[in-house]
Amino acid sequence: MCRLFLLLVTIWGISGCSARYTPPVERAALPAEGKIALLVNINEHPKHSHIGTTIFNNFVKEYEYDWQMEQEVYKTLSEEISSRTKFEVVNLSAYDIGDIKQVNFVGVQDKAWTFLGENEALRKKLLTQGVVAVISVTDTRTLAELACSNLGCTEFYSEGYGLFTRSFFGMDRYYASSSFHISAEIISEPVDLVLLEELWQLNRYNNKNKLLDDFSDPKNFENISEQEMQPLKESILSYLAAIGRQVAKYLNGEIKQQKKS
Repeated sequence: MCRLFLLLVTIWGISGCSARYTPPVERAALPAEGKIALLVNINEHPKHSHIGTTIFNNFVKEYEYDWQMEQEVYKTLSEEISSRTKFEVVNLSAYDIGDIKQVNFVGVQDKAWTFLGENEALRKKLLTQGVVAVISVTDTRTLAELACSNLGCTEFYSEGYGLFTRSFFGMDRYYASSSFHISAEIISEPVDLVLLEELWQLNRYNNKNKLLDDFSDPKNFENISEQEMQPLKESILSYLAAIGRQVAKYLNGEIKQQKKS
């Protein structure tokens, strides 16, 4: 019983079920018009992160395929948001911003939404130029799979977007890995959209890393062709389109989290 309790606590903590407190939101009181600033700062080339039966089988390989992923990600999110909302999407890189730390504006303190002080000058500058919300995407190492037993859980990580594979005694699993850090914050009033339930769920590791049951075994596992990798790109962009659609719903005021009585 003790082991089972520890296992459940471990899974609960890793899955992020208790990792956030979200202050209540009735709806985002956005201006009648404005701009959504989007920053995409990712590696141009996909990676294959592989975890084998032993650590000696593990490897990470980058493929120099011309996916033009930074432009594709920007286009996907921009089209989903601009076509579904009243807002204009602008490229945040035009504001001489390239570091993800510069666009961290919103936090939770004392169970209430608040603006963080370190980037307040930039937030006010963006507001004067009509920007009411900021979205950013950068590639990062992410949890891709959990292997749990009555002894606990082992975590396996994807080292970048592309392909994550897990092999165990000849059995292979293929994942389209959207290994990104995604931020979406309203800066005209303090709301971190990623903390809201639907977007929080989309950002969970098992949604970022989608198991592909129909992915065909490549001819050469350690040298996968661009054609064989193409379904991964399509799956990743489909995931980001879902992110864009959910952000658009929030920007349109479709927030289900009501104030607690």
